Amino acid sequence: MLQLVPLPPAVWTQFPGREAGAEALAAVGRADAWQSWSILPDGGVAALLALIPAIVIALLVARMPLAGRVRLVAWLAILGGLSALVGVLQFIRGFDRPLSLWADVHRGWGIGFFANRNAQADLIAIALIAGVLLAHRYRDRLDPLAARAAVATALLLGLIAGIATGSRMGIAVLTIPVALAIALSGRRAPGLTAALAGAAALLLLGGTALDRVTDRASDPGNRVEIWGDSWQVARDVAPIGAGMGSFVPLYMTAERLEHVQRTIANRAHNDYLELAIEGGLPALALLAAVLAFVAVRAWRGWRDPDPDRRLLARFAGLVALVFAVHATVDYPLRTLTLLTIAGLAMGGLAFAPSRPQEGEQVQGAGGSQHA
Repeated sequence: MLQLVPLPPAVWTQFPGREAGAEALAAVGRADAWQSWSILPDGGVAALLALIPAIVIALLVARMPLAGRVRLVAWLAILGGLSALVGVLQFIRGFDRPLSLWADVHRGWGIGFFANRNAQADLIAIALIAGVLLAHRYRDRLDPLAARAAVATALLLGLIAGIATGSRMGIAVLTIPVALAIALSGRRAPGLTAALAGAAALLLLGGTALDRVTDRASDPGNRVEIWGDSWQVARDVAPIGAGMGSFVPLYMTAERLEHVQRTIANRAHNDYLELAIEGGLPALALLAAVLAFVAVRAWRGWRDPDPDRRLLARFAGLVALVFAVHATVDYPLRTLTLLTIAGLAMGGLAFAPSRPQEGEQVQGAGGSQHA
C-alpha cells in the first residue's frame, strides 16, 4: 500500500532506477508529475488484491476454537490427498492421453488440480505433514498397527505422487514430512526408515515410466541465467525496489540477448531475489520479521502441553519451512492456493484458550461453575 502513495517529483526522482521515467515525463512536459514508489502501480494493486483471500482466511482461523482449526488441517490433508491421486492418474496416462485440467501446461505430469507441478508438490508435502501430525495427535484413539500402516501408506503414496510431478525441489521437500514421521515414531523409527528407504529405492529404480522423471532431473533448465539477470535488476533498483508486480517489465529491459527464449520469464524463480527487486530492503526486512515470528511461535509451541496447540504450531512451522525451502528456486507463495494455505497455517498460531480441563473452574454468564 505504501508503494502506491503518490510522491512529489523531488522525492520519486531520487529513487534508483527512475532516471528513464523522469526523462520521459520531462520530454512531454510533465516533469512536475507526482508518481508512486512503484513504477507499475497496477501491478501493486493486483498484488494487494491477491493477498485478500489469505488475509481473510488467517483472520477467520484466528477467531476459531482450537478444535475447529485442527479440523481445517484435516480437511487440507484430505484435499491434498485427492489432488495427489489425480496427479498419479495424470502421470500414468502420460503425454498421449493427458488427464489434465490445463491442456497445455506441464502436459503428462502429475499436477493434480494445479497448473504448475511445483505447487502440486508443495501441496502433497503439506498434506503429508498434516496427516502425520493428525495421526500422532490421535494415536491414543487408533489401533497402533493400523496407525503405523496408514502413515507408511500415506508417505509411500505421497512419494509416488511427488515423483509424478517431476518437480525436483518438490521431491526434495518431501523429505520434510518423512523426517517428521521418523522423528515422531520414537522406537519404531528404524523400522519405518528402512521401509521407506526400500520403497523409495523400488520406486526410483523400477518402472520405465520414471525415466521421464530421471531425464528431467538431469536437465538444469535456464534458472541460472534468469538468476544472473535478475540479480542485475535487483542491484539497479536497490535498496528500495521498484514495486510489487514490476518484475516482468524490469527483467525484459535487463535480459541479455543470449538468454532470450521463446517464452517470457514471468518470475525470477527465486522468491527472495524477486522480492528484493519488487520491495527492496524494506520487503526483505518484513519477510525476516515474519519468519522470525513464525519460528519463535512454532518453537515455543512444539512441546506445548495442549495437543491441539502443539499440532497447530508444528504444522505452521513446517509449512513455513516447505515454502521457505522451495522459494529458493521457485515462487510458491505467488500461487493463490498456496498463499491461502499459508494464511490458514499462520492463523493457527494465534492465541486461543485451551479447553477447560476436568475439575477446572470456568467463569460463565451465571458465575463460576465446574467444567
